[in-house]
Amino acid sequence: MNKWTRARLEKADDFNYRMLGRLKFDMDNFLAVEGFSYGKEKSLWALNLTEQIKEMKKIYTAISIKPEWLNYDDIIAYSKKASEILLKINGEKNVQL
Repeated sequence: MNKWTRARLEKADDFNYRMLGRLKFDMDNFLAVEGFSYGKEKSLWALNLTEQIKEMKKIYTAISIKPEWLNYDDIIAYSKKASEILLKINGEKNVQL
């Protein structure tokens, strides 16, 4: 692998790492009972809980250096907790695990 290819991959990993942080931040706010964004899908980057979780999984599996602040099991836990919130608020299950 030449230095230009390596640099492009590192840049893509950097972007994805930051994007994953953004998606996690949105989920933390979505789950915060006292928060303005509690249970509001429109506050998520993807505007839809199912798509938000899919994007988190996609990015997590794509990055080469995994963050200490999030693992794949955490993403599954976010999905389950958020699904329970939507079930309580909307009376329907919106997230497919």
